[in-house]
Amino acid sequence: MTQKSLKEFGLEFINEMAKDRKVAQQEIGVVVSGTKSTLIAQGLPHFSYQDIDTLIKTVRKDTARVVDSELTRITIKSLGRIREVLSESAIIIQDEASLEQENELVQLRESNLEFKTQIKEKNTELKQLESEKADSFTQLAEKTDQITALEADMKRVQSQLENQQKELEVHQTQSKELINELEMNQALIEKLKEKELIHEKDIQEALASVAETYQIQENYYQRMLEDGIQSRTKEIRREMEIDLEEMKKKLETQNTRLEDATRQHKITVDRLEEATKIAEEELLETQAELSKAITERLEKNVLLDYTQRLLSTHPLYASILILLNLGGVLDLSTLAMSVGAHPLKLKQMLGDLVTKGLITISSDDPPTIAAVMV
Repeated sequence: MTQKSLKEFGLEFINEMAKDRKVAQQEIGVVVSGTKSTLIAQGLPHFSYQDIDTLIKTVRKDTARVVDSELTRITIKSLGRIREVLSESAIIIQDEASLEQENELVQLRESNLEFKTQIKEKNTELKQLESEKADSFTQLAEKTDQITALEADMKRVQSQLENQQKELEVHQTQSKELINELEMNQALIEKLKEKELIHEKDIQEALASVAETYQIQENYYQRMLEDGIQSRTKEIRREMEIDLEEMKKKLETQNTRLEDATRQHKITVDRLEEATKIAEEELLETQAELSKAITERLEKNVLLDYTQRLLSTHPLYASILILLNLGGVLDLSTLAMSVGAHPLKLKQMLGDLVTKGLITISSDDPPTIAAVMV
């Protein structure tokens, strides 16, 4: 290979590397453009943080794949051309041109280094672009949160407006009901007036009171409505609704309480009168029964005491009482001594009780008398 052919080979090699570099840049540009088109097509506010992270990883992966494939293709292509040149003929380098050829090789190395430096710069630019994209996604996320908060506020305000509108409608309905109730009261008063159930003066006072009350309420609520139209119409209507509802509830509660109290008072009075009568009758009956029971008890006690005293004078009954009081077992001589009778006489008296099985007399000396406990 001559110096001229070597120089031409080097120039062609440099030109082809430059072309390959442009092709790599174009492919990277296609990847970035595709990513941008994807963002625009899907809409930035609809990206989540996970989608953004996945998109950044995809861009990095595609860029690395393009760079690796282009570097591999350039290296293989360069090695192929060198192999073709070497296979064509032997390389004959003239001694006098060796220095110039070495300079050209140095330039080729420098060009290769410059190409690598440019690739590093492009990689740096890609990283900066990714960082800017990440910042943009962060800003978009913040804007999305702000928009979401504003939408929530708008929904809340809209809900408040709808609630106030409903309250206004309810207030209007209650106002109509109050007017109808007042008209019914007036009609009832007129009817009572026709039947002469109330005096004319009372009717006029009642009508005047009702009209004055209604006029005062109407003026008050009309003034509140007029003031509220300029500033807070819906809020004042809600307050009017609450006031009317409270007045109605208070009136109903008072009427109910009055009716309940009257009815309960009457029931209580009737029950008290009935209970008083029953208690008086029961008291008289109880006093009579108590007096009778006390009298009978006193008579029984007196009779029992007299009977016991009378029986205690007889040796037989006296010995039985002593036997029972001393535990039911006692010897005959001691018992006879207690009642002041002879032992044989007392044993004879107790014979009927032995026959009936009420007591037992042992054959000991002295005999022992024991009461039979059933």
